Amino acid sequence: MKYVSSAVISGLIALVSPVSQAQDIELDFETLSNFTEVLDSYAGFHFTQGAYAFTSKLLGGSGSFYGGAPDSATNALILDGTTDGAERQQHLRVDVADGFAGFFSLSVAFLPGTTLSLQAFGANNELLASTSASNFNASSGCTPPGYVCKWTTVRLDLPANGLAYRLELFAPSGAGWMDDLTFGAASVVPEPSSALLGLAGLGALSLRRRQVAQPS
Repeated sequence: MKYVSSAVISGLIALVSPVSQAQDIELDFETLSNFTEVLDSYAGFHFTQGAYAFTSKLLGGSGSFYGGAPDSATNALILDGTTDGAERQQHLRVDVADGFAGFFSLSVAFLPGTTLSLQAFGANNELLASTSASNFNASSGCTPPGYVCKWTTVRLDLPANGLAYRLELFAPSGAGWMDDLTFGAASVVPEPSSALLGLAGLGALSLRRRQVAQPS
């Protein structure tokens, strides 16, 4: 009887345990050319219109930024599209096909007076989490004048077991640059059919052990 119990327990563990650990996904825009609209440049991610990747002017592009971000800010993102309201609030939406969990973060180089707002939504358009950040001063001490070089990481934490499929970002028009958009990994679980097959195999093995153990 102990073999049967062991097999059942092992099978149940296999049924609920992930088969692999998914990785966080970072979009750093390094593979995009100067002045490229992002849109569907990354598989599984859709950016609304008006999000453009630029290369730094110091590296032959036309973006007025440099340094500080984890990838040294070779390329970065700026919003120049849909605006909401009289204050020309820029609105970016990113749809994530497989969803993201745990957190979202990004590096920003924003000018003083900027407020950045982030929201994450679930599969049924329910709001899962929101946050905002301000007190940026990305241009302080940057050379040459007119560039931004001070980068700040802003993070949005999702609730436990929350799975988001849409990110929305709001910031004033021309506020500055963004880089290293990072989406927390959604857990990968086995297909039910595979798990059940594993459970059946363990049950057959335990039955065979019992038959061998019985005296003839």
